[in-house]
Amino acid sequence: MGRLRYAQREPGSITGSMEPLNWAQGEYINLLADIAANKVLDIPPAVCSRYHACVLPPGAGQVEVDFNVDAVTQ
Repeated sequence: MGRLRYAQREPGSITGSMEPLNWAQGEYINLLADIAANKVLDIPPAVCSRYHACVLPPGAGQVEVDFNVDAVTQ
């Protein structure tokens, strides 16, 4: 059986391409890097500053806390 061109394939049949697998594995690696950095790494800085989108929201059982400290030391 020879190789079929894309136009000759049945809808829903495999194409023999590894591209979907490569893309999915690449996205998984991006997800692991985002989790390790605790922020989304592949968003441009301009988007982060405008939409505050680069910090992951707190997970289940976690809360976000901000501290403002005014202190004098000697």
